[in-house]
Amino acid sequence: MNKVQELIDFAKDNGIFIHGRTSPQEWEELLKESGGRCPCGHAESCPCELALEKIRSASEPADQMCGCAFYVSSAYLNHYKTKPWNGESSTIPFDTQTSPVVNKTKPAKEEPVSYQKTRDVPADVEEKFIKTAGTYIDGLKLIENGEIDKFVDSIRMEEATNPCDLCKGDADVVASHGDYVRALCQHGSPECESEAKKLVIRTMGVIDENFMSAGYDKVKQNNPATEETKKSGKKNAWIEFSSKIMTDPFLDGMPQKNKMKIAAALYRGEYDSIEAAKEALKNE
Repeated sequence: MNKVQELIDFAKDNGIFIHGRTSPQEWEELLKESGGRCPCGHAESCPCELALEKIRSASEPADQMCGCAFYVSSAYLNHYKTKPWNGESSTIPFDTQTSPVVNKTKPAKEEPVSYQKTRDVPADVEEKFIKTAGTYIDGLKLIENGEIDKFVDSIRMEEATNPCDLCKGDADVVASHGDYVRALCQHGSPECESEAKKLVIRTMGVIDENFMSAGYDKVKQNNPATEETKKSGKKNAWIEFSSKIMTDPFLDGMPQKNKMKIAAALYRGEYDSIEAAKEALKNE
């Protein structure tokens, strides 16, 4: 049995789920990178009984996950209003040992999206998750600029300072992937570019999850705010737009969550200028 099938069967046999932000194929690659050990350092192999113990012993749905949040419970999925990996069957349609299609397939171009507030959550919870999302958004710019060292350092700092266990797990996995990309690129590996693209996708998935935890849902944006966001090669219109707004000198000194609110309001077309959006926020 190959590792991908083993990962799938472990979930099916134990009534748990694989988190939708990744896939068994991608996880197999991470396991290869870590020598077969848990990518987050919790066990000598994956899957493991420790994952089941952690999921089944946690009383709070938010904690019903393995140490990497690869395996999760149905209660966890419902709590975060997110979806599991939804492979159509347990039979993998290619041999992952000889045809790593997942690694070579160029990601489809994403539709422009924005985040809209859809659920009420406590203010401190919203602030916490928006702040975390901001860290990863800033990280995307570092990846784009080729500053993988700074990206890894930033995410490791997030891992060290964020009190949320799930957030620490996310940060550990993303930073480990960043370390792998850094090593590939430093040695001139032909996989450098493709792995960097996968790192962007993984980072964007964490951004999505933090916004959902803050009470926002991602929606398609039919009319991106500027012509610049329509240029070919843009991976995500919202990411590009929000990064530009949040680094505007006019917003220097403002809390990250307020910058994010201003960017979202402008993206939805509620205001014509940063100045107007900033003034409206003062009056809230």
